[in-house]
Amino acid sequence: MPREFTLLSNVERKEVEWLWEPLIPRGMMTILEGDPDVGKSYLAMHIASVVSQGGTLPNGAKLKPGKVLYFSQEDDPAYTIRPRVEDMGGDLKRVKVHTGDSIFDEAGISVLRREVRRWNPDLIIVDPLVAYIDASTDFYKSNEVRPILRALTQIAEQGNCALLPIRHLVKTKTTKALYQGGGSMDFIAFVRSALRVAQHPDDLDRRVLAHFKHNLSQRGESLMYEIVKQGPGKRPRVEWKGTTGISIEDLHDGPGKQPSELDRAMSFLRQYLANGPVAAKDVELQAEAKSLSKRTLDRAKEALSVKSEKKKNAWFWSLDEASHE
Repeated sequence: MPREFTLLSNVERKEVEWLWEPLIPRGMMTILEGDPDVGKSYLAMHIASVVSQGGTLPNGAKLKPGKVLYFSQEDDPAYTIRPRVEDMGGDLKRVKVHTGDSIFDEAGISVLRREVRRWNPDLIIVDPLVAYIDASTDFYKSNEVRPILRALTQIAEQGNCALLPIRHLVKTKTTKALYQGGGSMDFIAFVRSALRVAQHPDDLDRRVLAHFKHNLSQRGESLMYEIVKQGPGKRPRVEWKGTTGISIEDLHDGPGKQPSELDRAMSFLRQYLANGPVAAKDVELQAEAKSLSKRTLDRAKEALSVKSEKKKNAWFWSLDEASHE
């Protein structure tokens, strides 16, 4: 009979290894979720490109060139995935795309396990996860999805690779942001880290990446990015635009429930300039410390008609009398 219990003293202690600290751990599953058409797949392809080329992450960390396994039933490898990854600077010889129609049943799991052993990827992307779940499986029943999640996580653990499945949000508003993702609650309960992509509440050109489940670390700062157009014949690239104070709760509650970034910036300027002119450099440094972007600060400055006046060799900002109201 196999031994089912062991002393904790016999358990080997392990430290978490990261693909992208503190957002995406190795050997575990991280959910990436968001509404349709918000840019989840684009972001996933950007991450794949960075991993394949050994690029630099938004926090400044430099990756060694790695390998990626990419599962997608929504984007065509020839028309979409290759052009995007290529134009984002990815190494095409380090990204392997699944081209079959298999699902994660017993046979599909065996195929994935075999390929992970053969290819030794650093990252596996599944876009979207629901497309690889058999139609006979109830996506909302824990007892039916948990064996699949367990099998996928075991593969990631054995291969020491990061597993990044993508899922959509449900249309009906939930009481908490944690429950907004589609499918069984087991999805969010099972993963060790979860990320939400959403449109910036004050800027239609920007997206926010919020870290909302973080069992292995402190919550990572929310990050902003834009999908920026390149030259003729080339597809846009993802460009990171720094951190933001927007939280998952702000994104979930929507406009009017929580102060927007612009509201926060305007409130900051009213308070910081209340006693008279302040050096512009000091204002910008304090705003940065509060995770307010330069772009949002400039918009708040314009909205409040903040005066900018040069004294000797420095610029000073001051409030217009109407801004105090």
